[in-house]
Amino acid sequence: MTELEKIAYARSFIDKLAEGIDPTDGMVIPEGDVIRKPRLVGCLKYVSELFSKVIENPEAAEAIYKGADWILTSGVTSQIQCYSDHVSISALAKRIDEALNSTRKFTAAEINTWLIENGYLERCTLRSGRTTKKPTQKGRDIGILTDDVPDGNGGVKHFVWCSLNAQAFIKAHLDDIIALANNGKRAKRENRKIAFSITQSELSRFEYSETPLMISQITDKIKSLSSAGGNLKATDITNWLVDIGFLEIKNENGKNYKMPTESGLKIGIQYEPKSGIRGKYIAVTYDMTAQKVIVDNIHAIVNVG
Repeated sequence: MTELEKIAYARSFIDKLAEGIDPTDGMVIPEGDVIRKPRLVGCLKYVSELFSKVIENPEAAEAIYKGADWILTSGVTSQIQCYSDHVSISALAKRIDEALNSTRKFTAAEINTWLIENGYLERCTLRSGRTTKKPTQKGRDIGILTDDVPDGNGGVKHFVWCSLNAQAFIKAHLDDIIALANNGKRAKRENRKIAFSITQSELSRFEYSETPLMISQITDKIKSLSSAGGNLKATDITNWLVDIGFLEIKNENGKNYKMPTESGLKIGIQYEPKSGIRGKYIAVTYDMTAQKVIVDNIHAIVNVG
């Protein structure tokens, strides 16, 4: 249900109350009921008229209503300017956010997710172990460009830019982008309510990697095997590893890291100081033995979490 549909639905209840009818069952409300008092009836009619103005002229919502949902109207779309200079997706998202005028922030993540979902961007892993995004051929065809900048670790960082054509393309598909973001938000909200569940048969399909993996990669691989789904975070696993003594929290370069203990090193948890665009950091990875420890104990991890 869109925001305007919600307003129309609420107005139908208000109209019934103003008429002295219970909107839940259609019964007439007794004269002595508080809802039948003239001043309250007058307030209900005023609110109904206000809702009518918004429904008949959605742009009016921009001046009198700022809600948590993104309401895309012709007035909002006209405010989103496309420029000949190449701009980042973050900069474009900022313009869209300002035009939407919502208490819920619209970010580059919404655009990136849709572009990845539809094959215009793809995720790739850098030599540093970090993930980034770059345009596919399909993305380059619509004017999504990239600059490859050395990351200081022998690899490159992909900076993604949108040409005038790409900006116009994203603007034209903003309805679809918002719809996907709203569906994702609802799914995450429901997912948070469900405990993670996975069968032993599903776990048996876990493909161990000879190349050490980051904890986020292990988490994603485990989640992808579950038919039931639910909430599983990388921190659920690392917190369990801390609890049983394979990781410990240490401060390095002014930042707190979960580092392998002596026991953790023995089971194949590795760490390496690295340097990137954002400075020095500690990369913690897990070899095949460490991956097996996590997979074999995932049910205990979930129950503790």
